[in-house]
Amino acid sequence: MTVSEGMDFAGYRLERRLGMGGMGTVYLAQHPRLPRKDALKVLSEGHTGDPVFRERFLREATIAARLNHPNLVAVRDRGQHAGRLWIAMQYVDGIDLAQLIRRRPGALPLDRAVRIVTEAAKGLDTLHRKGVLHRDVKPANILVAEQDGRPDRVLITDFGIARPADAPTNSTGAGLSATLAYAAPEQINGGAIDRRTDVYALGCVLYEMLTGSVPFPRDTPAGVMYAHLHEAPPSLDKSGLPPGFDEVIATALAKNPGERYPSCGALATAAAAAAQGTVRLTDVRAPSRRRPIVYAAIAAAVLIAVTAAVVGFSRAGSTEHAPAATVLGPQTAVDPVSWGAYTYVAQAFPARVTVRVRISGDVGVQAHRRTAQGPARRRLRPDRPDLVFRQS
Repeated sequence: MTVSEGMDFAGYRLERRLGMGGMGTVYLAQHPRLPRKDALKVLSEGHTGDPVFRERFLREATIAARLNHPNLVAVRDRGQHAGRLWIAMQYVDGIDLAQLIRRRPGALPLDRAVRIVTEAAKGLDTLHRKGVLHRDVKPANILVAEQDGRPDRVLITDFGIARPADAPTNSTGAGLSATLAYAAPEQINGGAIDRRTDVYALGCVLYEMLTGSVPFPRDTPAGVMYAHLHEAPPSLDKSGLPPGFDEVIATALAKNPGERYPSCGALATAAAAAAQGTVRLTDVRAPSRRRPIVYAAIAAAVLIAVTAAVVGFSRAGSTEHAPAATVLGPQTAVDPVSWGAYTYVAQAFPARVTVRVRISGDVGVQAHRRTAQGPARRRLRPDRPDLVFRQS
């Protein structure tokens, strides 16, 4: 059935649309029996027959229903009407943080940004104590209700891809189960995730509130992925903020989860201290900004191996006894001269990619990534760079 404003649905009166996302549409709805407004989320028609989306949708209600915290949106009921799944949630009379950031030129006021991240951290830490990871922390999933003469109410919402912390981390189906601009390195390269994955995303949100921009604005998904995996976030020292915020962001966005804050609350505490002009060093090791020297040595060895294979073939003058390819083995560091435009591919999947350099026929490079189902091969073609992002 088609769902629209003004109609009766599952006993609720749908008054107006509040928003639309990847899984469904949210309406402001009048409760059928109580003098109360709810936010009614209806699974989109296109996903109604998709078991993956139906499972995610129902999981959101299951997870949220057992949570009770002022910084988490409450779920009040769920059901199915005319074949469409729905969830009735607490209605928050406000906007999401993404809208708040867009409607202001530049950054949010420092004290407001710190309060928002502090309140969001309380909700996320509650999730983590209950053994749940959000996995998609971003401004659009943080609701802000402005109150006259009082601080903003801040609530975390959208638990559609949240998971128990001990559940398998691989996404169901193709693609990344996170929003790329806020995705931690371990989400991109398929590593194990824990509460520090949400810490990373909340650090990205804090950076955006402080600057008006995501940490790694790039023109392509490949560029964003590479930046999350290998580039340090831009410095904040010219933004007029207290100097301690460079340390806060660098720790929150550390590539290695072990070098991040151990909780969202610890990140918020550090941000509050930095706002007061006090540099609060964490008891975790500050992120390293240099690659180990051994990586350079390995990269040099890779380059030598490629060069030797190609030169040896050219001197032989014939392909009769030449091997079809030279296998360089799993790549823990990759030389950009050998890989050229595809350097980021091997760097994105350390120790999972085997290089095969073909020296007969058309010269090219192939990457073999080992997955749980076995080795998967992708031919890297200049005209189809998107192929490397398709999950095997």
